[in-house]
Amino acid sequence: MLAIGDTAVVTITFSEAVTGTGPSTVTATGGVLSALTTSDNITYTAVFTPSTATQSAGNVVTLNFAGIQNGAGEATSGAIVSDPYTVDTVRPTLASSIQISDTELLLGESATVTFVFTESVTGFDVGDVTVPNASLLGLNSHDGRVWTATLTPDADVTDASNILTLDYSSITDAAGNAGMGSFSSGNYGVFTARPRLAGPITISDTALRAGETATVTFTFAEPVTGFDTADAIAPNGVLSMPTSPDGGTTWTATFTPNPGTQVAANTFTLIYAGVMTVTGNAGAGTATSGNYAVDTLPPTGTISLSDSALVSGETATVVFTFSEAVTGFDTSDIAAGSATLSSLASADGGATWTATLTPDANTTSPSNVIALNLAGITDLAGNAGTGTATSTAYAVDTVATPAATPPAPPAEPAVAPLAGVADSPLPLTGGNPTGMLLAGALLTAAGLALTVVRRRVEA
Repeated sequence: MLAIGDTAVVTITFSEAVTGTGPSTVTATGGVLSALTTSDNITYTAVFTPSTATQSAGNVVTLNFAGIQNGAGEATSGAIVSDPYTVDTVRPTLASSIQISDTELLLGESATVTFVFTESVTGFDVGDVTVPNASLLGLNSHDGRVWTATLTPDADVTDASNILTLDYSSITDAAGNAGMGSFSSGNYGVFTARPRLAGPITISDTALRAGETATVTFTFAEPVTGFDTADAIAPNGVLSMPTSPDGGTTWTATFTPNPGTQVAANTFTLIYAGVMTVTGNAGAGTATSGNYAVDTLPPTGTISLSDSALVSGETATVVFTFSEAVTGFDTSDIAAGSATLSSLASADGGATWTATLTPDANTTSPSNVIALNLAGITDLAGNAGTGTATSTAYAVDTVATPAATPPAPPAEPAVAPLAGVADSPLPLTGGNPTGMLLAGALLTAAGLALTVVRRRVEA
C-alpha cells in the first residue's frame, strides 16, 4: 500500500539484454512512473510515485513488449502485469458535518456529538476537539469510522455562540495518512446560568419616615421571568409588584413602610428560587440588600409637675418626657391653663424638656391642666406628632385673704357712785399695790376675795 509521501521502485528483469524500451514500455495505474534506467540492459528500474488524493486498490504496472528486441534483433509481443497494489493518498476527513443532538443546552442537559469519517481512523481523542463552554466525554467508536461522545455544558454560562472544532492533525487512517487542517461544527448555545443579580439591590431612600416611600431596583445579569412580590422579603413594609421596562433585566418596585414602626436594621432579601431565565433555568439561593431604616412612629409625650397646688409666690417645674428626641418644641405648643410657662429647655438632646410654671396673679382656679399639642413637634426622623398630651390637674390660688376685724368690747354697765366716797384714787387692797380703784367703783367683798368690776390702772 502506498500512502502519502510513499514511492516505490519498480524493477523489470528481462531474460537477456534488450533494447527498444521507451516511455510506453512500462505503464502504471494510480501514480506516475519515472523513466526506465538500466546498467546492463537486462535489469531496468523506475520510481513509482502515487497520485495525490487517490484511494484505489488493484493497481498494476504493465510491461508492453512491443518494440523490444533482443541482441539478435528478435522481437516479441504481448504484455505482462505486476501484482496488484493499493494507493491511498487521501487524508482522513469527516464524511459529513459534526452532528449535535441538542444545540441549546440548558442547566442539567447534555447532547450527543457524532463524528462520521470517510474511513476508519485511529488516534482520535477528545484532545483533538476544541469545546467552548462545555466538556466532551466518553468518545468511542465501534468501527473506527463513526465516533460518538457526550457534550456536557459548563455551569453558570450564558453564551449563544459556540462551535466545536476538530483538529485533524493527530488522526490517521489505516494507511497511516495523517489528517490536516480542521473542521468546525454548527453552532450550539450554552444557557446554564441561573438567574443572578448583576449588582447590588439599590434603595432610593434608606431612612424612611411616615408618608415616604422608596424605589427598590433589582438588576439581573440577563432577562428573567416569574419575578413577583413572593420572591422578595421586605421587613417592616410592603413591596409593590415589580415591573420591568426593558424586557426582564431591570425590575423596580415601590416600598411603603408600615405605620407606627421604628426599626433601624432592615434588609431586602431576594429569593432566587421563584425566578427563571428566559431559557428556563430556575434560580437558587438568595441575595440581600444593604440596610434601610424605618421610622414611622410619631413622637408621644407625658407631662409631670413638681407641685399641683400653687399659691402666691410659688412656681412648679414641669417635665415633658417624650418617647424619643424631638425638635420644633416651644411654648407655642403648650396651653398652660391659669399659669405661664417659661425657660423651656432640654439637657439630653431633646427627649426630656423642663419649664417653669408660674401661676397667674389674683386667680383662684382649682382645676387646670397643661395641654401639649403634639402636631407641632417632630422626631429626628421628621415624623410629626399627633393628638394632645395632658398633665394631671393642678390648682391655682393666688387671691390674697383679707385681715380679720377684732370684735367690739362689751358695753360697760352703769355704776352708781358710792355714798360718802370721794372721787379720788384709793389704794387697792388684796395684794395688788399697782392697781388703783376709781372712786365710785363697785366692790363686792366676799371674805378676802375682791372682784373688780371696773378699774383704772395707773402707770
